[in-house]
Amino acid sequence: LFAYVREGCRSQACADAIGLHVTTLRYRLSRMEELFGIKLDTPEQRFAVELAIRLSGIIDSRVPAVP
Repeated sequence: LFAYVREGCRSQACADAIGLHVTTLRYRLSRMEELFGIKLDTPEQRFAVELAIRLSGIIDSRVPAVP
């Protein structure tokens, strides 16, 4: 999902970047939408998903590793 957002929500560019067939990528995106309720239909929804992904990365980098 991060790669898809990073590639500007362009299916072919994302598929090329991660080495998938574009049909496989579209299938996986539709499954994520079904399973997790992630929608990328509007610019606002895409922004919300990208923000969540980026914030998750920031939070993960600040959490100390458990020994």
